Amino acid sequence: MPQRMTAEDLQDARIAAIRDPKVREAARELLSWLQDESREYAELIFRMLASLPGGDRLEDLGSEPFDFLGWKELDMLGNLFHAIQNKDDVEQVVEAILAESDADAED
Repeated sequence: MPQRMTAEDLQDARIAAIRDPKVREAARELLSWLQDESREYAELIFRMLASLPGGDRLEDLGSEPFDFLGWKELDMLGNLFHAIQNKDDVEQVVEAILAESDADAED
């Protein structure tokens, strides 16, 4: 009788089956960290994935998609967070985002 796969073996097999090497490596890194992260962080990831075409299974399992997120929005977030390297970068982005409301407050 064949031995049943463990959850870890099944996950490893599914990661190995991801065709794109970049996606495979990103999934491997995420999954290696996910078990040690907070439930809120995991929920954020699941909801973001559920928001995209192909994330239906997560939605079926109870992860509520964000109505306002799609490919473009997640691409912009990914680009921004990939580009940010330090506290100064964050502060400069925050200042740029708040410039319009700051200008309105001065009027």
